[in-house]
Amino acid sequence: MKTKYLLIYLVLTIILKITCYRFYTNILNPIISIILLILLIIYQRKKYIRESHNSKYFIYLVIITLIYLVGYFYLGFIFGFWKNPYNTTLLGVLKNILTIIPPIITIELLRFHYLRKNSNLVLLTIIFILLEVNYYTIIKLLISKAILFKYLCSIIIPLIASNLLCNYLTLNYSYKLSLTFRILNKLFLILLPIIPSLDWFLIGTIEIVGRTLIYVLFKYKFQREKGKRRKEKTSFAIISYAFTLFFATFLICFMAGILKYEPIAILSNSMAPLFARGDVLVFEKLNNQELSKLQVGEVIVYKAENRHIVHRIVKVISNSDSILYITKGDNNLKSDSYLVKIEDIEGVVKFYIKYLGYPAVYLNSYLRNGE
Repeated sequence: MKTKYLLIYLVLTIILKITCYRFYTNILNPIISIILLILLIIYQRKKYIRESHNSKYFIYLVIITLIYLVGYFYLGFIFGFWKNPYNTTLLGVLKNILTIIPPIITIELLRFHYLRKNSNLVLLTIIFILLEVNYYTIIKLLISKAILFKYLCSIIIPLIASNLLCNYLTLNYSYKLSLTFRILNKLFLILLPIIPSLDWFLIGTIEIVGRTLIYVLFKYKFQREKGKRRKEKTSFAIISYAFTLFFATFLICFMAGILKYEPIAILSNSMAPLFARGDVLVFEKLNNQELSKLQVGEVIVYKAENRHIVHRIVKVISNSDSILYITKGDNNLKSDSYLVKIEDIEGVVKFYIKYLGYPAVYLNSYLRNGE
Protein backbone atom coordinates (compact mmCIF):
# COMPACT_ATOMS: atom_id res chain seq x y z
CA MET A 1 0.00 0.00 0.00
CA LYS A 2 1.32 3.40 -0.97
CA THR A 3 1.46 6.31 1.47
CA LYS A 4 -0.61 8.48 -0.87
CA TYR A 5 -3.69 6.33 -0.13
CA LEU A 6 -3.24 6.99 3.56
CA LEU A 7 -2.91 10.72 2.87
CA ILE A 8 -6.14 10.67 0.87
CA TYR A 9 -7.86 8.88 3.73
CA LEU A 10 -6.53 11.53 6.14
CA VAL A 11 -7.80 14.44 4.01
CA LEU A 12 -11.26 12.89 3.70
CA THR A 13 -11.34 12.21 7.44
CA ILE A 14 -10.48 15.82 8.27
CA ILE A 15 -13.14 17.18 5.89
CA LEU A 16 -15.84 14.87 7.27
CA LYS A 17 -14.93 15.62 10.89
CA ILE A 18 -15.24 19.35 10.26
CA THR A 19 -18.37 19.35 8.10
CA CYS A 20 -20.51 16.59 9.69
CA TYR A 21 -18.80 15.53 12.90
CA ARG A 22 -21.71 13.84 14.70
CA PHE A 23 -22.92 11.92 11.63
CA TYR A 24 -19.34 10.93 10.82
CA THR A 25 -18.57 9.80 14.39
CA ASN A 26 -21.78 7.86 15.05
CA ILE A 27 -22.49 6.33 11.63
CA LEU A 28 -20.04 7.01 8.83
CA ASN A 29 -16.75 6.35 10.61
CA PRO A 30 -17.76 2.90 11.99
CA ILE A 31 -19.01 1.85 8.53
CA ILE A 32 -15.87 3.07 6.77
CA SER A 33 -13.70 1.43 9.43
CA ILE A 34 -15.42 -1.96 9.05
CA ILE A 35 -15.05 -1.81 5.25
CA LEU A 36 -11.37 -0.88 5.54
CA LEU A 37 -10.89 -3.61 8.14
CA ILE A 38 -12.26 -6.26 5.76
CA LEU A 39 -10.04 -4.98 2.92
CA LEU A 40 -6.97 -5.02 5.17
CA ILE A 41 -7.63 -8.60 6.27
CA ILE A 42 -8.03 -9.68 2.64
CA TYR A 43 -4.85 -7.84 1.69
CA GLN A 44 -2.95 -9.43 4.55
CA ARG A 45 -3.99 -12.92 3.49
CA LYS A 46 -3.34 -12.23 -0.18
CA LYS A 47 0.18 -10.97 0.49
CA TYR A 48 0.84 -13.69 3.07
CA ILE A 49 1.80 -11.12 5.64
CA ARG A 50 2.49 -12.94 8.87
CA GLU A 51 2.80 -11.10 12.11
CA SER A 52 4.93 -12.54 14.87
CA HIS A 53 3.37 -12.86 18.30
CA ASN A 54 4.64 -13.90 21.69
CA SER A 55 2.06 -14.54 24.40
CA LYS A 56 4.59 -13.46 27.02
CA TYR A 57 4.61 -9.88 25.67
CA PHE A 58 0.82 -9.86 25.47
CA ILE A 59 0.32 -11.02 29.08
CA TYR A 60 2.93 -8.54 30.31
CA LEU A 61 1.21 -5.65 28.52
CA VAL A 62 -2.24 -6.61 29.84
CA ILE A 63 -0.94 -6.78 33.42
CA ILE A 64 0.85 -3.41 33.42
CA THR A 65 -2.04 -1.72 31.56
CA LEU A 66 -4.56 -3.01 34.11
CA ILE A 67 -2.29 -1.87 36.96
CA TYR A 68 -2.14 1.59 35.36
CA LEU A 69 -5.94 1.74 34.91
CA VAL A 70 -6.64 0.57 38.48
CA GLY A 71 -4.20 3.18 39.81
CA TYR A 72 -5.89 5.83 37.65
CA PHE A 73 -9.31 4.84 39.00
CA TYR A 74 -8.14 4.93 42.62
CA LEU A 75 -7.15 8.58 42.17
CA GLY A 76 -10.88 9.19 42.40
CA PHE A 77 -10.73 8.38 46.11
CA ILE A 78 -8.32 11.31 46.47
CA PHE A 79 -9.84 13.86 44.08
CA GLY A 80 -13.41 12.59 43.92
CA PHE A 81 -15.53 11.03 41.17
CA TRP A 82 -17.96 12.31 38.61
CA LYS A 83 -20.54 10.63 36.41
CA ASN A 84 -19.17 9.09 33.24
CA PRO A 85 -20.14 11.32 30.28
CA TYR A 86 -20.58 8.17 28.16
CA ASN A 87 -23.97 6.46 28.22
CA THR A 88 -23.44 3.45 30.54
CA THR A 89 -26.77 1.72 29.90
CA LEU A 90 -26.60 -1.60 28.04
CA LEU A 91 -27.70 -0.05 24.74
CA GLY A 92 -25.41 2.93 25.30
CA VAL A 93 -22.40 0.69 25.95
CA LEU A 94 -23.13 -1.40 22.84
CA LYS A 95 -23.48 1.75 20.74
CA ASN A 96 -20.21 3.17 22.10
CA ILE A 97 -18.38 -0.10 21.43
CA LEU A 98 -19.66 -0.21 17.83
CA THR A 99 -18.72 3.41 17.16
CA ILE A 100 -15.34 3.48 18.96
CA ILE A 101 -13.72 0.03 18.76
CA PRO A 102 -13.85 -0.66 14.94
CA PRO A 103 -11.99 2.63 14.12
CA ILE A 104 -9.31 1.73 16.68
CA ILE A 105 -8.81 -1.75 15.17
CA THR A 106 -8.62 -0.26 11.68
CA ILE A 107 -6.05 2.36 12.65
CA GLU A 108 -3.84 -0.22 14.36
CA LEU A 109 -3.98 -2.53 11.32
CA LEU A 110 -3.13 0.41 9.09
CA ARG A 111 -0.26 1.25 11.43
CA PHE A 112 1.07 -2.30 11.13
CA HIS A 113 0.84 -2.39 7.33
CA TYR A 114 2.59 0.96 6.84
CA LEU A 115 5.16 0.86 9.64
CA ARG A 116 6.48 -2.64 8.95
CA LYS A 117 8.53 -1.24 6.05
CA ASN A 118 10.19 1.25 8.43
CA SER A 119 10.04 4.00 5.81
CA ASN A 120 8.86 7.58 6.34
CA LEU A 121 8.40 6.85 10.04
CA VAL A 122 8.04 10.52 11.02
CA LEU A 123 5.49 11.24 8.28
CA LEU A 124 3.46 8.15 9.15
CA THR A 125 3.48 9.04 12.85
CA ILE A 126 2.14 12.52 12.06
CA ILE A 127 -0.57 11.03 9.82
CA PHE A 128 -1.76 8.59 12.49
CA ILE A 129 -1.91 11.39 15.05
CA LEU A 130 -3.88 13.65 12.69
CA LEU A 131 -6.32 10.83 11.93
CA GLU A 132 -7.52 10.88 15.53
CA VAL A 133 -7.60 14.61 16.22
CA ASN A 134 -11.06 16.07 16.87
CA TYR A 135 -10.95 19.09 14.54
CA TYR A 136 -14.58 19.96 15.21
CA THR A 137 -13.84 20.51 18.92
CA ILE A 138 -10.62 22.43 18.23
CA ILE A 139 -12.42 24.85 15.92
CA LYS A 140 -15.09 25.44 18.59
CA LEU A 141 -12.41 26.11 21.22
CA LEU A 142 -10.53 28.66 19.10
CA ILE A 143 -12.62 31.43 20.69
CA SER A 144 -10.82 30.86 24.01
CA LYS A 145 -7.06 30.38 24.16
CA ALA A 146 -7.27 29.22 27.78
CA ILE A 147 -9.74 26.40 27.08
CA LEU A 148 -7.89 25.43 23.90
CA PHE A 149 -4.60 25.25 25.81
CA LYS A 150 -6.15 22.94 28.42
CA TYR A 151 -7.61 20.76 25.66
CA LEU A 152 -4.24 20.48 23.94
CA CYS A 153 -2.54 19.51 27.22
CA SER A 154 -5.16 16.99 28.35
CA ILE A 155 -6.13 15.45 24.99
CA ILE A 156 -3.73 16.20 22.12
CA ILE A 157 -0.39 15.74 23.89
CA PRO A 158 -1.49 12.40 25.45
CA LEU A 159 -2.72 11.41 21.97
CA ILE A 160 0.77 12.05 20.62
CA ALA A 161 2.28 9.99 23.46
CA SER A 162 -0.16 7.14 22.76
CA ASN A 163 0.75 7.07 19.07
CA LEU A 164 4.46 7.04 19.84
CA LEU A 165 3.95 4.11 22.22
CA CYS A 166 1.80 2.25 19.66
CA ASN A 167 4.48 2.80 17.02
CA TYR A 168 7.10 1.33 19.35
CA LEU A 169 4.99 -1.70 20.26
CA THR A 170 4.03 -2.36 16.62
CA LEU A 171 7.55 -2.03 15.25
CA ASN A 172 9.32 -4.00 17.97
CA TYR A 173 6.73 -6.54 19.10
CA SER A 174 3.26 -6.82 17.61
CA TYR A 175 0.40 -4.62 16.49
CA LYS A 176 -1.75 -6.82 18.74
CA LEU A 177 -0.04 -5.23 21.73
CA SER A 178 -0.83 -1.67 20.66
CA LEU A 179 -4.36 -2.75 19.80
CA THR A 180 -4.84 -4.39 23.21
CA PHE A 181 -3.47 -1.36 25.02
CA ARG A 182 -5.83 1.01 23.24
CA ILE A 183 -8.92 -1.19 23.58
CA LEU A 184 -8.36 -1.69 27.32
CA ASN A 185 -8.08 2.08 27.80
CA LYS A 186 -11.26 2.75 25.82
CA LEU A 187 -13.26 0.02 27.57
CA PHE A 188 -12.17 1.54 30.89
CA LEU A 189 -13.79 4.85 29.85
CA ILE A 190 -16.87 3.27 28.25
CA LEU A 191 -17.87 0.74 30.91
CA LEU A 192 -17.31 2.48 34.25
CA PRO A 193 -20.32 4.40 35.62
CA ILE A 194 -18.02 6.84 37.43
CA ILE A 195 -14.55 8.14 36.60
CA PRO A 196 -11.98 10.16 38.61
CA SER A 197 -12.68 13.90 38.75
CA LEU A 198 -9.27 15.16 37.63
CA ASP A 199 -8.33 18.54 36.20
CA TRP A 200 -6.72 18.99 32.78
CA PHE A 201 -3.17 19.11 34.15
CA LEU A 202 -3.49 15.84 36.05
CA ILE A 203 -5.20 14.06 33.16
CA GLY A 204 -2.48 15.03 30.69
CA THR A 205 0.36 14.32 33.11
CA ILE A 206 -0.90 10.91 34.22
CA GLU A 207 -1.54 9.72 30.67
CA ILE A 208 1.87 10.85 29.43
CA VAL A 209 3.66 9.32 32.43
CA GLY A 210 1.67 6.08 32.09
CA ARG A 211 2.62 5.63 28.44
CA THR A 212 6.23 6.53 29.14
CA LEU A 213 6.43 3.94 31.92
CA ILE A 214 5.02 1.22 29.65
CA TYR A 215 7.65 2.08 27.05
CA VAL A 216 10.45 1.98 29.63
CA LEU A 217 9.26 -1.30 31.13
CA PHE A 218 9.11 -2.99 27.74
CA LYS A 219 12.41 -1.54 26.63
CA TYR A 220 14.37 -2.79 29.62
CA LYS A 221 12.55 -6.07 30.20
CA PHE A 222 12.63 -7.48 26.65
CA GLN A 223 15.48 -5.57 25.04
CA ARG A 224 18.01 -8.38 25.47
CA GLU A 225 15.59 -10.98 24.08
CA LYS A 226 15.05 -8.89 20.94
CA GLY A 227 18.79 -8.94 20.26
CA LYS A 228 19.32 -5.22 20.74
CA ARG A 229 22.43 -3.73 22.15
CA ARG A 230 22.08 -3.17 25.84
CA LYS A 231 24.41 -1.54 28.30
CA GLU A 232 25.31 -3.61 31.30
CA LYS A 233 23.42 -2.46 34.33
CA THR A 234 25.59 -1.50 37.22
CA SER A 235 24.49 -0.78 40.75
CA PHE A 236 25.01 2.92 40.05
CA ALA A 237 22.75 2.76 36.98
CA ILE A 238 19.98 1.00 38.89
CA ILE A 239 20.19 3.56 41.70
CA SER A 240 20.12 6.36 39.09
CA TYR A 241 16.97 4.96 37.46
CA ALA A 242 15.26 4.57 40.82
CA PHE A 243 16.22 8.10 41.91
CA THR A 244 15.06 9.60 38.58
CA LEU A 245 11.71 7.81 38.81
CA PHE A 246 11.26 8.90 42.43
CA PHE A 247 12.18 12.52 41.67
CA ALA A 248 9.88 12.65 38.61
CA THR A 249 6.99 11.20 40.62
CA PHE A 250 7.60 13.65 43.47
CA LEU A 251 7.80 16.61 41.06
CA ILE A 252 4.55 15.65 39.34
CA CYS A 253 2.74 15.21 42.67
CA PHE A 254 4.15 18.54 43.91
CA MET A 255 3.11 20.46 40.79
CA ALA A 256 -0.33 18.83 40.76
CA GLY A 257 -1.02 19.81 44.37
CA ILE A 258 -1.29 16.25 45.70
CA LEU A 259 1.24 16.87 48.47
CA LYS A 260 0.81 19.02 51.59
CA TYR A 261 2.89 21.76 49.98
CA GLU A 262 1.93 23.30 46.63
CA PRO A 263 3.52 25.94 44.36
CA ILE A 264 1.75 28.94 42.85
CA ALA A 265 3.02 31.63 40.48
CA ILE A 266 2.46 35.30 41.37
CA LEU A 267 0.72 37.26 38.62
CA SER A 268 0.68 40.75 40.16
CA ASN A 269 2.76 43.14 42.28
CA SER A 270 0.17 43.55 45.05
CA MET A 271 2.57 42.09 47.67
CA ALA A 272 5.71 43.97 46.60
CA PRO A 273 8.36 44.37 47.86
CA LEU A 274 7.98 41.04 49.77
CA PHE A 275 7.54 39.17 46.51
CA ALA A 276 6.59 40.33 43.04
CA ARG A 277 5.11 39.30 39.72
CA GLY A 278 7.00 36.31 38.34
CA ASP A 279 7.97 34.79 41.70
CA VAL A 280 6.82 31.33 42.78
CA LEU A 281 5.39 30.78 46.27
CA VAL A 282 5.15 27.50 48.11
CA PHE A 283 2.22 27.32 50.51
CA GLU A 284 1.28 24.73 53.11
CA LYS A 285 -2.23 23.27 53.08
CA LEU A 286 -3.92 23.39 56.46
CA ASN A 287 -6.94 21.65 57.96
CA ASN A 288 -9.87 23.59 59.38
CA GLN A 289 -8.53 23.48 62.92
CA GLU A 290 -5.20 24.93 61.81
CA LEU A 291 -6.92 27.54 59.62
CA SER A 292 -9.00 28.76 62.55
CA LYS A 293 -5.77 29.64 64.39
CA LEU A 294 -4.40 31.95 61.68
CA GLN A 295 -3.27 35.28 63.04
CA VAL A 296 -2.84 38.85 61.82
CA GLY A 297 0.32 39.21 59.75
CA GLU A 298 0.30 35.78 58.11
CA VAL A 299 0.28 35.64 54.31
CA ILE A 300 -2.39 33.29 52.99
CA VAL A 301 -3.52 31.91 49.64
CA TYR A 302 -7.29 32.02 49.17
CA LYS A 303 -9.70 31.63 46.30
CA ALA A 304 -12.23 34.30 45.35
CA GLU A 305 -14.17 34.71 42.10
CA ASN A 306 -12.44 31.68 40.56
CA ARG A 307 -8.93 33.06 41.03
CA HIS A 308 -6.20 32.65 43.61
CA ILE A 309 -5.18 35.66 45.72
CA VAL A 310 -2.10 35.89 47.93
CA HIS A 311 -2.51 38.62 50.57
CA ARG A 312 -1.72 39.26 54.21
CA ILE A 313 -4.25 38.96 57.06
CA VAL A 314 -4.81 42.40 58.63
CA LYS A 315 -7.83 41.63 60.82
CA VAL A 316 -9.59 38.57 62.23
CA ILE A 317 -13.36 38.75 62.85
CA SER A 318 -14.40 35.95 65.17
CA ASN A 319 -17.83 35.07 66.54
CA SER A 320 -19.56 31.96 67.79
CA ASP A 321 -20.66 30.84 64.32
CA SER A 322 -17.70 31.58 62.07
CA ILE A 323 -14.33 33.22 61.57
CA LEU A 324 -13.74 35.81 58.85
CA TYR A 325 -10.44 37.32 57.73
CA ILE A 326 -9.81 40.74 56.25
CA THR A 327 -6.80 40.73 53.95
CA LYS A 328 -4.69 43.31 52.14
CA GLY A 329 -1.85 43.34 49.68
CA ASP A 330 1.28 45.00 51.11
CA ASN A 331 1.48 47.17 47.99
CA ASN A 332 -2.23 48.07 47.99
CA LEU A 333 -3.68 51.21 49.59
CA LYS A 334 -6.93 49.58 50.77
CA SER A 335 -7.93 46.26 52.28
CA ASP A 336 -9.71 43.70 50.15
CA SER A 337 -13.49 44.09 50.00
CA TYR A 338 -13.95 40.33 50.04
CA LEU A 339 -14.29 38.79 53.52
CA VAL A 340 -12.34 35.55 53.50
CA LYS A 341 -13.97 32.46 55.03
CA ILE A 342 -12.08 29.42 56.26
CA GLU A 343 -13.37 27.33 53.34
CA ASP A 344 -11.91 29.90 50.89
CA ILE A 345 -8.36 29.50 52.20
CA GLU A 346 -5.98 27.17 50.32
CA GLY A 347 -3.06 27.52 52.74
CA VAL A 348 -0.40 29.73 54.31
CA VAL A 349 2.74 30.87 52.47
CA LYS A 350 5.99 29.29 53.67
CA PHE A 351 8.64 30.58 51.24
CA TYR A 352 9.11 31.90 47.71
CA ILE A 353 11.56 31.61 44.80
CA LYS A 354 12.41 34.66 42.70
CA TYR A 355 11.66 34.79 38.95
CA LEU A 356 10.77 31.09 38.59
CA GLY A 357 7.16 31.81 37.69
CA TYR A 358 7.72 34.05 34.66
CA PRO A 359 6.79 31.32 32.13
CA ALA A 360 3.43 30.91 33.91
CA VAL A 361 2.96 34.71 33.96
CA TYR A 362 3.57 35.04 30.21
CA LEU A 363 1.35 32.06 29.46
CA ASN A 364 -1.45 33.46 31.62
CA SER A 365 -1.22 36.85 29.87
CA TYR A 366 -1.31 35.16 26.46
CA LEU A 367 -4.34 33.03 27.35
CA ARG A 368 -6.22 35.94 28.91
CA ASN A 369 -5.68 38.05 25.78
CA GLY A 370 -7.38 35.31 23.80
CA GLU A 371 -10.51 35.15 25.90
